[in-house]
Amino acid sequence: MIIGSYEFGTNLNLLKINYTLSLIYGSWSKVLFSYVLGWFIYVCHTDRLGYSVTRFLSSHSFTVLSRINLSAMFVNALVYRLRNATFHTNVNASVLDYAFSVILPTMLAIYILSFIFCALIEVPCVNVMKMLFMGEKKKGKIDKDEKQVLPLMVRS
Repeated sequence: MIIGSYEFGTNLNLLKINYTLSLIYGSWSKVLFSYVLGWFIYVCHTDRLGYSVTRFLSSHSFTVLSRINLSAMFVNALVYRLRNATFHTNVNASVLDYAFSVILPTMLAIYILSFIFCALIEVPCVNVMKMLFMGEKKKGKIDKDEKQVLPLMVRS
């Protein structure tokens, strides 16, 4: 909350912040953020969160989003470079105008493009790698490493 309000206030020139506070923030904000994120990962790893939080974080939708977010990481640089090269803005835009005219369309474009790239490039490449490196098992044949287990006939 503190980090977000500082960034919001300084980037939009809403607050006049003195040099000492800026120096303290610049020195400790990344450390504090890393500590909080590390604590959250530790708590998730040791199962000290409640069942509902663990179930929520393990849901199938996050698995799908994690695949798209990997593509979004690569598409992000392309979209922002294109946007910054062609961007024109009003001098006195409000926060809502900026959010609805710049941030939301950019994020929407990033996720749409990353979904398309994921479907057209990543999924076929993963399937080809599975076919090449894992090989397909043919039905009816037994590998040398696998042992065939025959059911024993029990006579009474």
